[in-house]
Amino acid sequence: MKKRITNPILIYALCLIVATSTGCVSQTVYSDSNENATADLSHTGSELLNKENQEQVNNSESTQANSLISRKYVREDNDVIFGEEVSFETSYTFFEENNGVFCENYDIGGVRSFTYDEKKIYYCDGTSYDYTIEGDVLNIEGEDGLVSFEKKVETGPIYEGDFSEFEGTYKTTSNTNDSFGGGDIIPDVILDSDGIITGGYDTDILEMHKENNVNTFENQKPIYVTKWNDGSYYCVVSFLSDSFLDADGENCGGFVELAYRIYPKNSNSEFASYSDYSNDYVYIQLYEFDGGVYNPVFYKSPPTQ
Repeated sequence: MKKRITNPILIYALCLIVATSTGCVSQTVYSDSNENATADLSHTGSELLNKENQEQVNNSESTQANSLISRKYVREDNDVIFGEEVSFETSYTFFEENNGVFCENYDIGGVRSFTYDEKKIYYCDGTSYDYTIEGDVLNIEGEDGLVSFEKKVETGPIYEGDFSEFEGTYKTTSNTNDSFGGGDIIPDVILDSDGIITGGYDTDILEMHKENNVNTFENQKPIYVTKWNDGSYYCVVSFLSDSFLDADGENCGGFVELAYRIYPKNSNSEFASYSDYSNDYVYIQLYEFDGGVYNPVFYKSPPTQ
């Protein structure tokens, strides 16, 4: 069984366990598969990453400010999760601003931000790992020795910040109203072509968030998008601040604060038990982690012919 470099989900699980949870986070096996890209020479650190990022942006037909183009390195891993052996993709995605995202594609808690310099990757809890880049290979010197990741490129409009394929109004599922509405109807979600979410909060929750200066989805574009093997897209809007502590004082900085997941039609079997389920619907599930978990589900039916 292959061993992972880091295990940030254990820290994240502590954050959720000690807090009051308002919903359930599902677990699925995720991975994606895209064609390999090619690199130049063997170098260490951000010099090569920044050079390749700039070349990719320059060569892209779309160089808009909200482009999600990046460098991504992946490997297939497996582990025993809750007594079951699970296969999943582990990846490091590097952005040109010397930050990036670590992702284990089997649970939403396995996604965490990091920063990097020419030699090391850094997490908010103080851990760091040496890395080098040799051609198409990223090498990480972790707790269990040297582990390698192959470079891949994700292509398509959504990775360049264009969400027009999925834009529209998503109705609240009956399960969401039962779980989070408190007898009221949760407002519908609107997704625009830039990936910005509007709605999705009960009025009382939204007012409480404003009073407590809690971050919400309003006016925020996704900063990270990845496709998982069921065909869904996981879109991170923001990460918890570097200094975020849970109720026990454990540092949870760098874990996901706000995200949503788009389930295109034919990839939404996770909601098959819902009374308003259809294989032809597109679903969106919101995730908000601020000590508890808010994860309502919404759907968009196809246009009437």
